Amino acid sequence: MGVASFLGWCTAAAVLSTLMNFVLKQVSRDYVKAISARRPSFASAYRNLVRLVVRTHPVFGFAALAAALAHVSYALLHGIVSLTGAATLVLLCACVSLGAFGRYVVQRPRGWWIHLHRAAALLASLGLVLHVPLKAFV
Repeated sequence: MGVASFLGWCTAAAVLSTLMNFVLKQVSRDYVKAISARRPSFASAYRNLVRLVVRTHPVFGFAALAAALAHVSYALLHGIVSLTGAATLVLLCACVSLGAFGRYVVQRPRGWWIHLHRAAALLASLGLVLHVPLKAFV
């Protein structure tokens, strides 16, 4: 595995880690809430896990962007340009920017920005999935 591949997989791991925020919250709403009366210790442990993931969500978002920028810098230094990679990077930048805007400027998890943030995350994830097999080099 080369340096570019390693940085790309680090980016993918960080993106997946940030997506766990949405997945764990959805599981909590749909399933854990229903069984919390029957299994209070499980529900408590799950809530602690969700709290940890929510707290680290911004860190993994910034880590994903940093790893992606390192990945693209290395690729560009070696004369490699990928259309799918460029599109994914733009979407990831939009997602992180919207997340930072919501967290540090608006400071509340409601409003128009959260819908755009989630849409950008979904599209960036799709772009990442497409970028791995279809590099689309220029």
